[in-house]
Amino acid sequence: MRGRPDRGGLGLRLAAGLWSYWHPSGQLGEAADWLKDALERAGRPERARAAALGALGLIASFQGDQERAVDLLTARIECAQSCGDRHSEGRALTNLSQARALSGDLQGAADSCQRALAVARQADDAWVEGSALFRFGIAKALTGDIAGAKLLAAASIGVFPRTGDRRLRGYGQMVLADCLTREGSAAEAVDILRDALAFFEALPERWALLRAAGLLAEAFGLTNRQIGARLFIAERTVDTHVGRILAKLGCTTRAQVAALIAGRETRLRGLPGPADDGHR
Repeated sequence: MRGRPDRGGLGLRLAAGLWSYWHPSGQLGEAADWLKDALERAGRPERARAAALGALGLIASFQGDQERAVDLLTARIECAQSCGDRHSEGRALTNLSQARALSGDLQGAADSCQRALAVARQADDAWVEGSALFRFGIAKALTGDIAGAKLLAAASIGVFPRTGDRRLRGYGQMVLADCLTREGSAAEAVDILRDALAFFEALPERWALLRAAGLLAEAFGLTNRQIGARLFIAERTVDTHVGRILAKLGCTTRAQVAALIAGRETRLRGLPGPADDGHR
């Protein structure tokens, strides 16, 4: 269908729908190619276009291009509003908060979350509400308001039963565990991570696994064997995931990853790095 301009609308719907596969499996390069091609070939349908723009915005954010991510996600919001898709608008606002937070615009990130919460509550959309709550928690944590971040993360976890999406609970648990780590409650954080990782490992959800491995490595300085023991998963499984993380980041050791994260966060936000217990 990539060679058939007359079927561009169908290609756009398929490409937008496949995001739910590409994202968890980490196939971002393939996703970007298909989404860009589909968008160039078809201007409609608007709902599929909004989803494709949002997916490309997330890819840009993951790749570190927050300015482009903001532009794409803003375009998704406008597209969703034009076709009256409140769910799509709310999702775009929550993802926009991520891009703004990573660019250092923490107030903008909080504003996007508040707008997403307003949309979610007006539309009775539990999924967007839960997503906005944990994203808001991230923004709060980056400002140093760990108590506020914990409340938002816990609220996000509480919304899960209304959504039926187990991943949403897991993401909320990640934020809560991060807050507990910053407070020095490492043992409690590991208990929460163990529950979340059991689910993400089964999917597998590579981005959540990447986040958890990074969190454990930064917080505790553990070996792969020790991480596996704490999470009750095989050392070989940890080796595989850590190896993929290092390859994606162009690093050869976890110390390089920690230095990369510390340097980026200090430059963007003026926040302390891992050595000062300022874990992301």
